[in-house]
Amino acid sequence: MATPQTINIALLDADIPVPSVLSVRGLYSNIFRELLEAALIRLAKANLITSNPPPKVHFSAYNIVRGEYPSDPSSLSGIVISGAAGSAYDTDPWISTLHSWLRHVHANHPHVKLFGSCFGHQVICSALVPPPSSPAAGPAVVTKNPAGWELGIHAITLSPAFLRAFPVDVLALPSAPAFADRRDAKLKLQLVHNDHVNLPADDNSDDNDDNDAAFASIGWTPRCAVQGVYDGDRVLTLQGHFEFDRFVNTETVKVFGAKWEEGALREAIRMIEEGEGGKDDAGWAAEMVMAFFMGLGRERVVLGAGGAMVEGGLLTPPEEVEM
Repeated sequence: MATPQTINIALLDADIPVPSVLSVRGLYSNIFRELLEAALIRLAKANLITSNPPPKVHFSAYNIVRGEYPSDPSSLSGIVISGAAGSAYDTDPWISTLHSWLRHVHANHPHVKLFGSCFGHQVICSALVPPPSSPAAGPAVVTKNPAGWELGIHAITLSPAFLRAFPVDVLALPSAPAFADRRDAKLKLQLVHNDHVNLPADDNSDDNDDNDAAFASIGWTPRCAVQGVYDGDRVLTLQGHFEFDRFVNTETVKVFGAKWEEGALREAIRMIEEGEGGKDDAGWAAEMVMAFFMGLGRERVVLGAGGAMVEGGLLTPPEEVEM
């Protein structure tokens, strides 16, 4: 009997949840693990995982603020970077270290897929998207959003280019809502951010028919033009938090907004509870991320020191290859 493939996903905690969340839900890595494991089960039940035997998924957690990182990135299949209260452009040593580590992994381990949420999205873009050649050429990759905070549940209009490029039809995933027209596809997520990513104009346009264009925006809201990026089967990010539900976001905003005017905090909590009818698409987003990590819908040869392999669209680190 064939040995099941193991997909190794490293969960990088870039912050600790506020105390009221930590005591109930644990670390962000715990929350991500639960949601991704549930998404894996739904994908299997929908017969979207065809490898036999089915793969095993192994999660490991690291506190990168304390300098904890996987000792051997080549053994990984994917990396998740959580949100954080800090900004990608902050000069804290741990953020500088994260930038360097991401560049190293991306340059030297092409089979390792990167996913980031909110701060994770921004720091991946800050590390990997080429900055403008001069201030006159455009803003820095990550800046404060002049539109201010984006809080609560918002509907992200998914880019037609992203829908074409993603190897699995995201609108056919088990938890995807029904849309009368693909052009109306929207992903509803909890949001809490006042930084945003600025992409070069060519990468942030649906006029570009090159489905493999690096770091193309996955979609937008009226307040934020880049709600995530996609770069083939190497990078997927989301500005929103599929790992935040109503409870997690409310408790987080109560801490973030402790010094806000009472009316502003009340409106933020209202949007968390009632925005877009009070229903988000966290499960659908988790399925996208899990499909991305598993390479569903895409068969590709992975080259490395140990050889190359194609296996039903699931990518295995080269050292695990049996030729």
